[in-house]
Amino acid sequence: MLDFWTNTRVSFIRAMQIQTIEPKASPRSSGWSNRFLLAAISGILFLTLFPFRFDFQAKLAGDASPFFLGHGSKATGLTDAFLNVLLFVPFGFGLAENLRERKISRSASFLMVFAAGAILSYAIEITQIYIPMRDSGWEDVFTNSTGSVVGFLVYELLGALIIDSLSKLEMALRARLTLQRTAALLAVYFLIWFTASAMFQKLTRLSNWEPDSLLGVGNEATGQNPWQGSVRRFEIADRSIPDALAIGLTSGPTAQESPFAWRAEYDFSSPTPFQDSKQFLPSLSWTPAVPLSQSSNGVTLDGKSWLTSRAAVADLVDRIRITNQFSLHIVCAAAQPHTGNGHIVSISRSPWFADLTLRQEGSDLVFWFRSPLSIRRAILAWYVPNVFTDSQLRDILYSYDGADLSLYINGRKIRRPFRLGPGTALARLLHQVRPAELEGYNDIYYALVFFPVGIILGLAKFHRRPSNVTILLTITFGLLLPVFLLEFILVQVSGRPVSSSNLLLSFLLPIAGFLWFRSDSVQTAVERAG
Repeated sequence: MLDFWTNTRVSFIRAMQIQTIEPKASPRSSGWSNRFLLAAISGILFLTLFPFRFDFQAKLAGDASPFFLGHGSKATGLTDAFLNVLLFVPFGFGLAENLRERKISRSASFLMVFAAGAILSYAIEITQIYIPMRDSGWEDVFTNSTGSVVGFLVYELLGALIIDSLSKLEMALRARLTLQRTAALLAVYFLIWFTASAMFQKLTRLSNWEPDSLLGVGNEATGQNPWQGSVRRFEIADRSIPDALAIGLTSGPTAQESPFAWRAEYDFSSPTPFQDSKQFLPSLSWTPAVPLSQSSNGVTLDGKSWLTSRAAVADLVDRIRITNQFSLHIVCAAAQPHTGNGHIVSISRSPWFADLTLRQEGSDLVFWFRSPLSIRRAILAWYVPNVFTDSQLRDILYSYDGADLSLYINGRKIRRPFRLGPGTALARLLHQVRPAELEGYNDIYYALVFFPVGIILGLAKFHRRPSNVTILLTITFGLLLPVFLLEFILVQVSGRPVSSSNLLLSFLLPIAGFLWFRSDSVQTAVERAG
């Protein structure tokens, strides 16, 4: 432990003293080439390879070689081409600056920038073949390579002006950011972000559910979307369910009673009207009429009749609004696999108002629930493909813990997070949010909050060698305390459990920001020392 603290202190002191090594004659002395290049490559890899889940069993049509790429299947247009060009402009700019600083000629730099952009894009397109829901093709290689060339041209035309302006701004900030001013700046900075985070997270709460909604099985309140299939069991609760228990509950019939306390349970093998065994929710009755045939193994929904509660489920809605959590468990089978459509379960009222819906669309399982985020500028229905591929029973369980929605089918957790956090709320201000992008919104939000902290610490001016106390206070109040404070605020607002992954990400991002900002300075110091 003593060796670890000694090494940490030495590294910290060296990093803080780098600025004393830098020459002060020229405002461009600090350099920006490494910063541009690292930021460009990081952005490219994140935007093109996220969510970094690879399926190396994937193949191109006709078993073609991945090295030939082929043509992308997505619809391309001018907007898509423009964005592909724009994505590689910073890369071309940063690489051009780096090469020209090394006294490489303009023509050689041009060829190297073009080749590097083409090779990087080609490697990414090959990798995208093995990422589900990604698309690859030669069109992207051409547009990305063009972006690299545009970046080179921007550097040749405006590079000196851009870098001089940034360097002057950096030097002005360094001259003013004393240790005391840095501490005050970080305090105000985090106060703003913490307030905004609490407001954004509040938008994920189930605060706008309507208590006069009805519970329906086989349709929704308007009666316009009947479903055909069979249902054996339905359960619902006002809190989330742990992973291990959810997997066990959906793994098949069990002889022992579930240890999870459901708010309501309906067993459809009993005679109608179907009673909630917990006596919490109203009974379910046939609408508009009792079907001619019934089964002791569950109810068969023919698309002409469905089950509806005769009274509103206000008590359940009130409980869910308070806890900001729910779990829903249903055992069902589709009568029309691949082609069926309709609402399997809904909490809704007419006209066209729903708190929660679970439905079949072809072979897809689709789930939607109401929140302030899901009713404006959002497509937050979670589509899970290839669930109803036959008429066999599906044991389905959804669990929402206040921020993360999890899905379990037949004893298996679907490894695709559906996360509603402050990042989703912020993204909704800019564009229409989609389920496939939710995890990315979370990572980008934490980067926006914590990455600049490392830059601010990198700008801070230390007039003398920092002591152990200074180092400890910087790490504690600059990194650790804000990390835990933000997590505490989000947990309190949402009701979700503490996330170790969010804590780790929040701690690493300021370090990444500091190292990124010092990347050119470290190189300068090493070159001068050599």
